[in-house]
Amino acid sequence: MKLSLCAAALLGLIALSDLHAAEAPSVQHRTDAAQADVPRPPMPTTLPPEVIAKAVAGMGLDPDSEKGQIAGRWFEHSVADPDWRAMLYQNGGLDLKASGDTPTYSGGARLGPEDRLKVIRLITGFASTLTPSECEALFTSRKGDDKLLKQLSAKQLDDMMKTFDVFIQTTAHAHSEPESYSIDQLLEAGSDIEARTEAALKREHLDTDPPSDTDAPGKSHDQSCKQMLTTFRTLQDAPDPTRRIVTWDLLSSPWAGTVFTHVLRTPDAFVASHFDLNRLPADMQQHLPAPGSRPLGYTKIVIEGDWENSTAEEKRTPYEETYWNLSDTGLVNRFTLGHPEKPSFGYFSTEYGYKSIRGQRISGGEAYAAPKLLAPSTYRMLDDGGVIPQPNRVYLSPRLQPVAQGVHDAQCESLGKYPASQVFKDFTGDAVDVNCKSVNDNGVTYQNREAYLYDYGISVSLFEIDKDGLSVSRIRKVTITR
Repeated sequence: MKLSLCAAALLGLIALSDLHAAEAPSVQHRTDAAQADVPRPPMPTTLPPEVIAKAVAGMGLDPDSEKGQIAGRWFEHSVADPDWRAMLYQNGGLDLKASGDTPTYSGGARLGPEDRLKVIRLITGFASTLTPSECEALFTSRKGDDKLLKQLSAKQLDDMMKTFDVFIQTTAHAHSEPESYSIDQLLEAGSDIEARTEAALKREHLDTDPPSDTDAPGKSHDQSCKQMLTTFRTLQDAPDPTRRIVTWDLLSSPWAGTVFTHVLRTPDAFVASHFDLNRLPADMQQHLPAPGSRPLGYTKIVIEGDWENSTAEEKRTPYEETYWNLSDTGLVNRFTLGHPEKPSFGYFSTEYGYKSIRGQRISGGEAYAAPKLLAPSTYRMLDDGGVIPQPNRVYLSPRLQPVAQGVHDAQCESLGKYPASQVFKDFTGDAVDVNCKSVNDNGVTYQNREAYLYDYGISVSLFEIDKDGLSVSRIRKVTITR
């Protein structure tokens, strides 16, 4: 997800350039709507030296040093300059804890396509002067870490603030026409930039894999910076409308981060708009139960747990499984998300019994494609609840189409019934385990076992075996919304 590195760099620069201005008198980062008309005391045009010194010391800098003096001047400028005040501290301002549907910098919505391109070029120029360790510190700055301030030279700090000053002035005086793009447009444009960046990295013989915690010391820093700069440069050279759409996503969208993380953090909206019953092929719908024919008694179930694998690099991986009752048909929509606190990819599917009949993976590192579907030649297996597993049976589970080359259909076997409360204490009714196994052309075996819960129409992950060995699911919490 190369675009996520660009988003992190943008947020890091904005966070650093704020220079802890919340400590200044009469400055407010967020404006409550109920207080919007309340008169405020006038903003000062100068600050007492002791206030500036205290603020600079709060940044971890010596107020008497050359760098401290530069930081102090910019700190005072950020308080006294009307454009800085308007863009950072009023009209929504800056929210470094933003996530989901809240933008980090609300002023970005004012920028038009040419303004956004100007900002991207400015930031690319500044970021290209950073060392790998400085670049890594820029990424962490979005979380309030001011490590980069300590690493930058006095000149670099001044250059950074000059860059951000142009950003602020551009935003303050921008008067663009409102823009709006569909989620599909944003995902398609984003995946286009990811693919172009991947190709550019390969041409330069640079690493295309995302940075990993297991990389050698310093490698991930260097890797992240090269990937980020290559993505920024690729974005500048991309044709419209791709460039226009992606720069809007990075700088002007009403959410934090990129559209990929937005979809992963707000799956309810994506499921409602993209995984409705009516979006299934009409011929397939004829083989499915009618809406209302099987009341399930809930609207949504969220399972929080961990995958545990003693032989993998990551011994414990948190996950979330979300299920939505699909119009009381007995079908459910399912969303699987690893690392909910820092999502990088997720999988949406529609399931009936043990079988997935529609599936779509969302990831910034992959091309955005239409959902895969059950092949029409297999629709008859859906008739009369044929995919609802019965105990001690053998089933064939055809792959969704189009299928990747070398991937074969899975062979599945159901076991005996047992109380669903053995899966987790809050579940009622009976459960049956369904064990599926497939082998690809390279001889790699994939096996997974899920418990099908009859009262809920859902399949709950129990374990899987793949190239990384055995991973076992440990459920921590279940939330059922009636």
